[in-house]
Amino acid sequence: AALQGAAPGSASGAGAATAEGEEDEAQRLEAFRDAQQLTSLCELRALASLACDDQDFSQGLNHSVYVGPISRELALLQCGSSLCMANLCLLGREFAYQRLLRLFGGIGRIALREPLPLLELLRLGISDPDSGYDASDQQQPPVDAEALAGQFAELLGERAEMLNEYFMMDIREGQLWSVPNALGLTSDVGLKFDGLPLLLLRICAETNWDEERACLEGLCRRIADFAVEALLPDREEAQKVVASSLGPAPSAATDAEALTAAVEAGEYPDVVAAAMAAKSKRQRVLGPNVLQELRYLHEAIRADAGSAGAAAACRWPGAFRKDGALVKLVALEQLYRIFERC
Repeated sequence: AALQGAAPGSASGAGAATAEGEEDEAQRLEAFRDAQQLTSLCELRALASLACDDQDFSQGLNHSVYVGPISRELALLQCGSSLCMANLCLLGREFAYQRLLRLFGGIGRIALREPLPLLELLRLGISDPDSGYDASDQQQPPVDAEALAGQFAELLGERAEMLNEYFMMDIREGQLWSVPNALGLTSDVGLKFDGLPLLLLRICAETNWDEERACLEGLCRRIADFAVEALLPDREEAQKVVASSLGPAPSAATDAEALTAAVEAGEYPDVVAAAMAAKSKRQRVLGPNVLQELRYLHEAIRADAGSAGAAAACRWPGAFRKDGALVKLVALEQLYRIFERC
């Protein structure tokens, strides 16, 4: 994949642009300005702002320092003077969603090296176990998967102009040419596009095309989910990493339950010690770059906060402090006092 485009008005490559390039830029700028005036978009941005009830919390998270990975979705961050455990999957989805709202109509695109046929992608999406459709399940009503794929391909063709204008998702000639760069990545390193079939299927089957605000919110959420999933570490690799760090663990080894189980088993005095021990062992056994996709995700959040400025950067919902998205483990001042006693 190749990364192209940026928000209109941002700097592009050196040298004089061609007349065609200038015309394309002018059209994109006009489309961006028109999209930003949509009432439903303004309402969605207002709702995202209202969910943020602590500006200091948002600022601390936007300027946090990456410490190291814990599992496929969890990582240690230093937020101000606190060591925190963050679910970067949840944080990344909210960040990508808000960035899509902020740069609606000019999000930038990830161009595929070769266009992919819509029909084949939709067939794969329908047959994916996560789609909810199971041809072997006798209790489900019979579905003509081929006809359904054709119906969805036709729908995407009808919505292609809107998807390209608002999300820079290029669909033409029955093929997919690009997807939105929802995270603002500057490199395609670590990206995996296995989730593309499900993304297209969900856009077709789960989007409310009749109500503008619901439609735009649904599209932004689904694209944000896909963008984060495309960057997260491989599931099997992550499970092996966690197992090598904490020993044999159940199927929930990719989340905080593995750390809690290690503490309850008496292996560590608390979650902080378990997380730090896992990180240290992981680096010794597997090297410092293991699960590095989490670092890329965190870097995208920090880079966007730096370029957007405090007023436009992601405003994190206050609920994230309570639902496990960000858990404060210990104040660093307390650790310093412990080290001083030792």
